[in-house]
Amino acid sequence: MRPASRFPVKLAGVSLLLLSVAGMSSVLIALRLFDRRQIEIDQRLNAGIAASMAAELEPVIGAARDRGAGTGDGTDDGAIGAVMHYMMVMNPAVEIYLLDDTGRILDFFASPGAPVQLERVSVEPIRRFLEGADLPILGDNPRRPAERHHFSAAPVDLGNGTAGYLYVILRSTEYDAAAMALQQRYLFRALRTALLVTIPLVGLVGLAVFLIATRPLERLTATVRAFGAGDHSVRAAVVSGDEVGDLARNFNWMADTIVADVSRLEHADRERRELIANISHDLRNPLATVQGYLETLSQKDADLSAADRRRYYEILIGATRSLPRLVQDLFELSRLDAPDAEPPTERCSLAELVQDVAVQWRSRAEDQGIELVVPQPGNLHLVEANIGLIERVLTNLLRNAVAHTPAGGTITLALAEAGGGGTAGGDGDAGGAVRVSVRDTGPGIPESDRERVFERFFIGDESRSRSRDGSGLGLAICRRIVELHHGTIGVAAAPNGGAEFWFTLPA
Repeated sequence: MRPASRFPVKLAGVSLLLLSVAGMSSVLIALRLFDRRQIEIDQRLNAGIAASMAAELEPVIGAARDRGAGTGDGTDDGAIGAVMHYMMVMNPAVEIYLLDDTGRILDFFASPGAPVQLERVSVEPIRRFLEGADLPILGDNPRRPAERHHFSAAPVDLGNGTAGYLYVILRSTEYDAAAMALQQRYLFRALRTALLVTIPLVGLVGLAVFLIATRPLERLTATVRAFGAGDHSVRAAVVSGDEVGDLARNFNWMADTIVADVSRLEHADRERRELIANISHDLRNPLATVQGYLETLSQKDADLSAADRRRYYEILIGATRSLPRLVQDLFELSRLDAPDAEPPTERCSLAELVQDVAVQWRSRAEDQGIELVVPQPGNLHLVEANIGLIERVLTNLLRNAVAHTPAGGTITLALAEAGGGGTAGGDGDAGGAVRVSVRDTGPGIPESDRERVFERFFIGDESRSRSRDGSGLGLAICRRIVELHHGTIGVAAAPNGGAEFWFTLPA
């Protein structure tokens, strides 16, 4: 048997044990309650039996008194005993006691058996009975002092002004013994039947029910085992709304979370490997150039003219110029990617910031024969932004535009109200936002590369894959900065064939 199948067997066994204990306890309690019920019924039905017997007995006691045979202390001329014997014959299950007013037993008549062990009985239960208190009322049993017994009672005139009681035990000691024997026999039969028939039947039915009830748990166990073995596509079937269904739903949520986390870790690992590979690639060329020209200067310094030496130094300076930017961009992107990155923001006007950045880049664009156009925007909403980071976005976009726009071209830096937003790489707008776009008249970006231009070190068309002195991380930095501002960024084809980079910030 598989380990998973032991649980319903254990559950059925424990339940059967508890059921057996509860069943036997219920039987014993039921028997006790039934016996008490029978006592109450017996006492109610025979409540007047003592009064009837007293009515028959009092004339005999009076006649005996008239003959002088009765002494009032329990002795008689045999007539009283004859009447009591007659009453016993009519109802052999009773025991009849004649008491004085203090409860002392003057005479009695009972079936043969245990001797009378009490000289008197308590009259308090008798008085309660005669006053009509709620039944059942139990009194002393003269033949079994340790037990209390139900009875019937009636006042009786003992003569000479003496009052007494007729005290009738409704079920004799022999009757109780016979009833107890029968009760034990039937109880034994009931328990034997339960042990031989009921308990095995209930056990089998319970086992079947628990097997059916625990089947979802077995299926969930198999799913968890498969997931742990590496099949991350499996999910638990949610077939009920109970705790098992909740467990299955929680497992599915946990599995989705684990798969998502694993996917993020794998993606981060791929990016790490790509980062190392691209850094190695970007560093290899300038370092090789620096090494080659330094070796040339070292070996042929005496043979080089001043013009050649100056040209070599300019090449060395140009080769090393990109290295600080690459290191700086790596540090900045690492800082922006930190989980707790939350740049401080302030309310500002993008129109003023765009004008300031345009002033810094206009002379550099004119030096390369490029016209930088900044249309005057209308009234725009203010935005919550980190001015330094948004300035970095504008600078990176303008640097790319200047690097890839030929002489005689135009770069347009425009602002407008946006009505919707999109996702990175999309071309939608977000409601209640300000949209900034940088359009150039360069060669443009192929449609197949537009979805990936914001990835780190993405190499597409070589004509746009790197700016002339860039690190390949500028657009990735732009995307991360815009994401931290809860905005969107994207790229599209410009109407004149160039590229249009845009981003939006919530107003």
